[in-house]
Amino acid sequence: MIDDDLLQRTFRNKIFLLPLMQLISIVFLTAPVDAQPDSPGWRLYRSAAKITENASSKQELLTAQSLLNEPLKIFETEKLVNGSAQALYLMGCLHYQHGLYEAALKSFEESLNLADRCGDMRQEGLILNRIGVIYMQWGDYHKAMYYLEETLKMAGK
Repeated sequence: MIDDDLLQRTFRNKIFLLPLMQLISIVFLTAPVDAQPDSPGWRLYRSAAKITENASSKQELLTAQSLLNEPLKIFETEKLVNGSAQALYLMGCLHYQHGLYEAALKSFEESLNLADRCGDMRQEGLILNRIGVIYMQWGDYHKAMYYLEETLKMAGK
């Protein structure tokens, strides 16, 4: 068990932790990824992803959310669990980027459930990492540590 005081000092030192979080993300992002098929849902997803990357204003946030809902509906209709997981992950990233941590957490948790169902450990690792960062932002260092440890376990698989 880690000492509470040490845990709080470690997480408060975000200068140390943020590069670690980025390194963990890089490990998962450089893992091989199956090519996304050229279907209407995936084309919409890729278009929405490009807009999401640059969404900086409240209006752009709303536009990006609306665009992400389209492929999500298609993925759900076609029962493409992995597509739904990725769209929800991207939605969570968008919410996080705009400081909407509760909405981000909800999207990440839904995405995690779907990624687990389809056995996408790469996606699970990315999501667990993001959830840990949210708890770190909230100052809940025990939960942050739990999710970060789970992320590292995924990286080792």
